[in-house]
Amino acid sequence: MSYALYGNGGLLDGADEQRALVAAAAAFKVSEHRAREVLLSGKRRKITAHGDRDRLQKLCDHLRRAGLDVEVVAVEAPSAVTQRVATAAPSNH
Repeated sequence: MSYALYGNGGLLDGADEQRALVAAAAAFKVSEHRAREVLLSGKRRKITAHGDRDRLQKLCDHLRRAGLDVEVVAVEAPSAVTQRVATAAPSNH
């Protein structure tokens, strides 16, 4: 199983935008401008993925404390999905 950190495109209620952007820029080693483009776009977006749920959860907790609306989601590996679809496909023989 793999996990992904999703941003929901905005801030949590009462969050300070500048504080959130500074924290995100530092966590991802990007500019505040880039952090704004990715995390405050108003759209749900996958930010990063990793096999270690605990690692992503720590990052998620850090970003939520800073005010960003983010969450960790379990995602199935693409190869497992492809395999299941391929074996479920009807045969034309």
